[in-house]
Amino acid sequence: MSHHSRSSSSSKPASGDAGLFLWRQAVRAARGTLFTSLVTAVLAALCSVGFACLLAQLIAHLYEASHLLATVLLLGGAGALLLLRCVLAYVSETGAQQVAARSRVALRHQLYTQILEHGPILGRNESSGSLSTTLMERVEACDGYIARFLPQLAVVLVVPPLVLVLVGLHDLAAAAILFGCGLLMPVFLAIGGIAARKASLQQFRSLSRLSGLFHDRVKHLPTLRVFGAAARAADQLETAAQDFRRRTMAVLRVAFLSAGAFDLFFMLALALIAVHVFTSSMELAQKLTLFLLVIEFFTPLRALSASYHDRASAIAAVVDIKALLAPRRMANEGNRPAPSPLRQPSLELRNMTYTYPGRSKPALDDFTLRVEGTEFLALTGPSGAGKSTLINLLLGFIEPEKGMMFLAGQPLHLINPTDRTAAFAWVGQRNHLFYGTLADNIRLGRPDAAEVEVMAAAKAAQLGDFIASLPDGLNTLIGERGFGLSGGQAQRVALARAFLRDAPVLLLDEPTAGLDHATAIELMLTIRQLAEGRTVLMVSHDPVALQAAERVVKLEAAA
Repeated sequence: MSHHSRSSSSSKPASGDAGLFLWRQAVRAARGTLFTSLVTAVLAALCSVGFACLLAQLIAHLYEASHLLATVLLLGGAGALLLLRCVLAYVSETGAQQVAARSRVALRHQLYTQILEHGPILGRNESSGSLSTTLMERVEACDGYIARFLPQLAVVLVVPPLVLVLVGLHDLAAAAILFGCGLLMPVFLAIGGIAARKASLQQFRSLSRLSGLFHDRVKHLPTLRVFGAAARAADQLETAAQDFRRRTMAVLRVAFLSAGAFDLFFMLALALIAVHVFTSSMELAQKLTLFLLVIEFFTPLRALSASYHDRASAIAAVVDIKALLAPRRMANEGNRPAPSPLRQPSLELRNMTYTYPGRSKPALDDFTLRVEGTEFLALTGPSGAGKSTLINLLLGFIEPEKGMMFLAGQPLHLINPTDRTAAFAWVGQRNHLFYGTLADNIRLGRPDAAEVEVMAAAKAAQLGDFIASLPDGLNTLIGERGFGLSGGQAQRVALARAFLRDAPVLLLDEPTAGLDHATAIELMLTIRQLAEGRTVLMVSHDPVALQAAERVVKLEAAA
């Protein structure tokens, strides 16, 4: 029996797919506010059309010194439409910004959730700088599409055709000129959009490279200083920054050229219709109406052209957003509860095969293993044999290409994520300690634990004397990555988390790596205490650690 995971390779999405993706995000985030914003944007544009018509009549009445009452009524109507337009435009703008903000929050929440699901495996193909760029810059780039492009697109779909009909009712020749010039606009917008999307995608990729490079070099600045490579790193950053500058200027060039093409057609249409109208014998009010309607025809198109760069940036940003949001699990997985009560469970892996993306050689190939309940089993073998891959498979960070995993006889991939996570406690070779108190770091094992329980877990991990020597005890602040603690103390904090978690299965990934012989022996004595009554799977090269195991299995590298 085999279990296949669905791995999505992200290809470049078409602009229609990206636009549909952003539309769905906006609808899910604030459906009512979105439609209110679109409708009020169209109504505001229609008020502008009505205002232009009344303004033409008003100017003609003033020029011809017509009846005073008609002039006052036209003035009042024009003022009312102008005021209404301002109110509607305000409602549309604020609504669109609210939709964009809610979509941004919802999209970031989805990305954070996906990053947590992927776990540390994501770091194999994505730098932290690139992920930060996706979470910040790429999500921000979607705002313009929702807040500006969508309302303007709704206006363009309604107002220019209506204006074209109104112009045709006054003069068919003017309507034909307007239609001809207006018909060329979408063509040039599409051409400019293709170039802008390509330039924006290259700009985002350049920004990702710069972000990743900057984050990595700053994080490892002490190493660069020790090896005298700080100057070379600065040159690399300068090169990446210059590349980003060139990409940004390319985006701006496309944007300005698109605006120039629009102005060319606008002025051409205005000049042709002006010559036609003012050489004809039609009345002044009709001439002014046609002239002002030409402006109202192109005003929404100008606004759409101005926001077309927002569309191109958003579509380019969606490429990496969709790649990060690509689903990893089958739709029918993760619905069953864990076996209850879950005590001393067996752990079994059957015919496990997994190949990392971009690799031709499998990390695991048809591997089978069974760990009995309360057994302490150690896995050893050469680097690249797939030992850490097994840990990642059990924790759910990756899914096997084929094969199955069982916990107490239950298929592991069918257990819901909450129960699956609760079944395991993990201690690795590089356990991350966060800036904060010792208590906060230990509470990662069980966030709702009382201080008495945290202290009991710390004492079980042989941290009692160390904590008692600290002026603030458990409330002592430690630096990021455990700054201020020795390697052995940092590992004991990780063990305290595992004691506090009190999970039935304990996974250990090189727990004594980087420790001296004496510290490794002391740590393994503590681990033996933690292993009592639990099912333990340990990955290690260390002879000290292997001696503590009840059974040792050597894993060979896949051929």
